[in-house]
Amino acid sequence: IFFFFQAEDGIRDFCLSRGLGDVYKRQVHGDPENVDWLIYVANLYNEKGDNNDAVRHISKALSKEPNNVNALKVAVQAYESIGDTENHEAMKKKLELLDVQQKEA
Repeated sequence: IFFFFQAEDGIRDFCLSRGLGDVYKRQVHGDPENVDWLIYVANLYNEKGDNNDAVRHISKALSKEPNNVNALKVAVQAYESIGDTENHEAMKKKLELLDVQQKEA
């Protein structure tokens, strides 16, 4: 799935934009079941350095799909960025376990 990014300031380049904008925030709130969107937004927040917002969004995604590999990868980065060693290690271990299970299947 590909999501097009354009903030309310009209700048399409995420690095140059001032933020995600209320339009995108409303879309996340409007469809809280959309795990792919939550992962995407969490990743954007991670890249921008808004790590607490990244954790908030990725936590929502993982509550819906706890074994989603993409969500776990973003969670590893997010938890590391905020210095949450316990959750960072837990997400890494879960990823490793899923990787082993996939190789055995």
